[in-house]
Amino acid sequence: MPECDFHFTLGEPGNLTRTAQGNLYKYGFLPYDPHLEKYQAAIIHGGTGITYACIQHAVPMLVWPHDYYQHDHAARIIDRGIGLKLRPTSHQVAADLRRLLSDEALHSRMKAFQTLSESYDAVNSVYHKIACLNVLP
Repeated sequence: MPECDFHFTLGEPGNLTRTAQGNLYKYGFLPYDPHLEKYQAAIIHGGTGITYACIQHAVPMLVWPHDYYQHDHAARIIDRGIGLKLRPTSHQVAADLRRLLSDEALHSRMKAFQTLSESYDAVNSVYHKIACLNVLP
């Protein structure tokens, strides 16, 4: 896909390295919030942080889970129609990325989830539920 730039991160906080080769860019670390809104799609592992960040920035996901809860996140992403499960061949990845970039219905669902995320405060929601049980001092 020479028409696209691909940015990869090793996920190593404090690692400021960056290398480039053609349209491929590799970073030691790339924080989500200042950068994710610039992307049209993301290939992710389905971790909680990147999944929520994609929702908050309305970035559709191509998800490839590896461990534990990531498979649950992937199933929910796919079921809600805000991403696709990665099929690990170059032809399939390219086809699925093109679909993520062009699927207007998927983009509309991403925007709806982004709107929902703006009104969701997980910490206070849990606090109030526990407070209603009268178990807090």
